[in-house]
Amino acid sequence: LPHQSFEDPEDELATWLRRAGTRVVKWRLSFWDSIPERVRSSKQGHINVGAFGRLDVPLVVAEHLWEEFNDRGISRDFVLYTDADVMCARDWPARTDLLKCADCKRGWPHPNCCRQKHLGPDEPQVFMAGTEVFAVWALNSGIMLMNVQRWLRDRQSLLEFANKKEWNFMMYDQGLLESFYKQNGTRAWDSFDDSLYNSRGFMKFASLVTRPEAQTPFIWHWHGFKPYDVKCWLDQLIVGE
Repeated sequence: LPHQSFEDPEDELATWLRRAGTRVVKWRLSFWDSIPERVRSSKQGHINVGAFGRLDVPLVVAEHLWEEFNDRGISRDFVLYTDADVMCARDWPARTDLLKCADCKRGWPHPNCCRQKHLGPDEPQVFMAGTEVFAVWALNSGIMLMNVQRWLRDRQSLLEFANKKEWNFMMYDQGLLESFYKQNGTRAWDSFDDSLYNSRGFMKFASLVTRPEAQTPFIWHWHGFKPYDVKCWLDQLIVGE
């Protein structure tokens, strides 16, 4: 059941999303007024301050979608967030069928590294996320399985932490989440097995010989170089530069 939040849901993109069967929710970033003007107008790579909108997903569920999810038999305790640049290759599995990487320092799956475990009945305790393209020990918030109640409980403390740091974080929400949930050398989030839930074309995949249990990914994530980057390369190759 895809959902997308917009501050102004009446634009051309929102109309297209509705035609595609997406529920569009009108939403303004709840903590917009707390973000300094210099951060609001900033940009890091291809993203801007809108990335902080991921932090409001549990609040959107609680304030706008609670009854609807209940009526449809959809979990209100755990919600899956994805960026727009994903492709679902298979139906998303039941939560307790999800595998997480355990004791894996590499981040990316490796047959000699990851010891996978199924999620417990109350997991993830905070959230699950994939790894970052430029730092495998870091999280990428483009795909997250979020514990709604835990996020709502942590919300005020998270925003106060961001205010103290003047909202100055690398990659916006990712830096904030890493800083807030990774203190004293320990982290509070769990890692997806990227080969299944956050697959990217540049990854090295274990062969069926070394890892017989390898499966087709559930989600492919166009993470890293975007289509316009590839077009730029092609244009430069055509003109011989």
